[in-house]
Amino acid sequence: SEGVPLLCDFEMSRAKGMTSTSAAVGTADYIAPEVREAQPGEKIQPAADMFSFGVCLLFAFCNSSQYERDADNTLKKFTSPDVDENLVEIITDLLQRDPQKRPSAVEVARYAFLDPMTAYEKANERAEAAKKEEQRVERKAKEEAARLEREAKDNARKLRQQEADARRRIAEKEAASQDRIKEAREAVNKKKREVQEKAAQVKKEEESIQKREKDVNSDKAKVKSDREALKKKKTEIAAENKAMEKEQERIEKERRELAKIRSTKSVVPGYWASKNTATNTFKMVPIHFSPAKSSCWQVLERAMNTSNLHENRGRQPYDEIPTTYFRVAQAWRNENVAAWKAYNGMREKIISECNLLRKFKKNLTLVGRHDISLKRETDDLPGALESSVNEVYLVRCTSNDTLAKILTVGTNQRFCGVGSGSWFGLGSYFGESAKTSNFYADGNLDLKKGQFPELHKMLYSNEADHPNGVDKDPRAVHYMMLCRVIMGKFAKYRGEMTSQSSLNSDDGRPLYHKYARPREELNTISGVKPELHYHSLMAQKPPGTMGINAQNEIIMFHDEYVYPEYVIAYHRSSKKSNSLEFRRSQLESRRPPAAPNMRVREDVQILIAHVAIWEANCGVAGGFVRDYIINNDPCNDVDTLLLNGRDAYQVHAMLQNMASRHGGIRVSDVTGKGNTKKCVISSSSNCWVPIDVDLSDPTKMDGLSPAPGIDCNAGNLMFTQRGIVLKINVAGLPDVKTTIEHIKHKRFVYLQNFNDSKIYGSESGQSKCERRLMKYLERGWTCLTPVPNSIMSKDKFKKFKPLVKPEAKFTKDWWKLK
Repeated sequence: SEGVPLLCDFEMSRAKGMTSTSAAVGTADYIAPEVREAQPGEKIQPAADMFSFGVCLLFAFCNSSQYERDADNTLKKFTSPDVDENLVEIITDLLQRDPQKRPSAVEVARYAFLDPMTAYEKANERAEAAKKEEQRVERKAKEEAARLEREAKDNARKLRQQEADARRRIAEKEAASQDRIKEAREAVNKKKREVQEKAAQVKKEEESIQKREKDVNSDKAKVKSDREALKKKKTEIAAENKAMEKEQERIEKERRELAKIRSTKSVVPGYWASKNTATNTFKMVPIHFSPAKSSCWQVLERAMNTSNLHENRGRQPYDEIPTTYFRVAQAWRNENVAAWKAYNGMREKIISECNLLRKFKKNLTLVGRHDISLKRETDDLPGALESSVNEVYLVRCTSNDTLAKILTVGTNQRFCGVGSGSWFGLGSYFGESAKTSNFYADGNLDLKKGQFPELHKMLYSNEADHPNGVDKDPRAVHYMMLCRVIMGKFAKYRGEMTSQSSLNSDDGRPLYHKYARPREELNTISGVKPELHYHSLMAQKPPGTMGINAQNEIIMFHDEYVYPEYVIAYHRSSKKSNSLEFRRSQLESRRPPAAPNMRVREDVQILIAHVAIWEANCGVAGGFVRDYIINNDPCNDVDTLLLNGRDAYQVHAMLQNMASRHGGIRVSDVTGKGNTKKCVISSSSNCWVPIDVDLSDPTKMDGLSPAPGIDCNAGNLMFTQRGIVLKINVAGLPDVKTTIEHIKHKRFVYLQNFNDSKIYGSESGQSKCERRLMKYLERGWTCLTPVPNSIMSKDKFKKFKPLVKPEAKFTKDWWKLK
């Protein structure tokens, strides 16, 4: 046409009316396979042009190193991952060998490589698929972690049950063997008496025969028969003596079997890390931190902070220190095979002695939680205690220069009185509470001056393991032992300092044995044969003595009755260090916490929250406020709410600056998409569990949760520069003061509608409410709002019915408040 440029390929031109080419024409690399293979007169379809178009795209956007082609020029495969996936898609389809599989020109125009809208839709599909895969992997990881924790708890519980069952079976077998031995001995004694009676009778008959022989010489025939009868009886006696010897051999065999049964109790406990039973095996095994309440670390920390009636008082008036909380810095289990076997052997001896006391109807007072303050906490430690002989855990503090000796060779009462006096005799002194024994502990160990190298070598592989060995924590480190102690049958005394003539408060007899060195051995128990001594002394000073309140002290006069199982390195805290006011004051002050110990997880959590509140002008919420700030329970993460226009990357940069200032921690990159992102802060020396820092934007949470936007009042608190405030401040909701009191007593008001059928995300409102309600009930919290019977009648909720205690003032439609 005139004035319009046209593009022609003269190699493919034909005369008007022609239906096919007579031979393949055109540039070889661009010719479709069916064109080359076409027979004369065969019609060529438009798909051949689409093949040539695909070759044009291939040569235009790719170099020869990025793909491979077959001999017929069809595409074999792309060899480089650098080629755009939308380009790969269109070229792969255009270079199909089968013409029917190639797209038409109209279809090609809709490919993502040429159509931006299609490209945008495919990118969204890929992003959504990636997000779903990420959520699936994260959910799988959480389920696996929960499963592992459940398995660990189940294994620990099974181990304790197996140990208790084994001990019971051994005790039953031992009792049965003792009964058989007793019966056999009684039978032998009875038989022996019968034999002796028969022998005496034979002797009398022999004397009578001799007399008759002298008196009646004529009756020789009768004498002869009597002699034969006497010989027969002697033969019977010899046979009975032989049977008695066999019975004694059988009794001795059973005694040896009983000793073998008892020896099986000397095997090291199943919860020890080392299974080596060699006598010279000795190892201090570290106890690692875990936030789980059932973990050994948390049990030890609760035991350290057990309350009693006489805490906060020292030995003398000038020792009064306002200490109410101890923070565990390090802990070890003492796995000393020789000391354990000696202790275990003594425990078996005391079991036998206590059984003897019961036969003489001597009352063996069993200590309970009202007698020993530690007992209610140490029941959760691994390894069952032999309560029938008053085996308990007690604490002891001593000078640092003797601590290593006690751990390796045990206690030694011969050194008592050197540093702490001997108020109730020359024995080893133990306390029922860490808060009273604390005052007998030495101060900090100075690593730089080389103090007590033997102890440091035993406890720390290098200086960095010491709680303040790298000058990160100026607070003093003290040491305390948690010991297994067999109190057995204990004497009681209450009064001033004892003398050799002091009397037992129970029976009025002398407290100490009259033939032993003064105050070195307790008296015998009256009315018991053979004689048995009291195993221990429970003493109590009168109130006000030397400036202290009444308190129980346990004194042991034999080393083998004690096994120092745990060593705890701890920090002392001031009176307010464990209070809500103190923790709040740390975050309410613009000034950062003083000298945080980056090897202590709680110190790092407080530091993270302070940066989020005061440097980022954001808020912290969730378990950090509910569990740690208010209840002083461990928390797993720090939930940060992005306020005042802050975004996740700005807060992340401030956390990185914090890490560079203090050292000892690492901050990961920001992960996650959408409204919630997070980073992970971990210890450079891996000495505590990493802390998740969730970074959430509350302004983008609308519509993701049922009204009023929070599940219960216990989760409606956050900490900002204004202190503790409500996250959702709607008129009528429980206020801050009420909510804090509820949290302290583990109570909550559920705010959402249990019958909400609306879908939030991928979950219905009702399902979401049930899941959040279960979270609190499983923790033992009490619900103050009514829960529909349709929910409480479900199997998974039935066992929690006692925890639902509605109160009238909290029974309302909270979700309707605006």
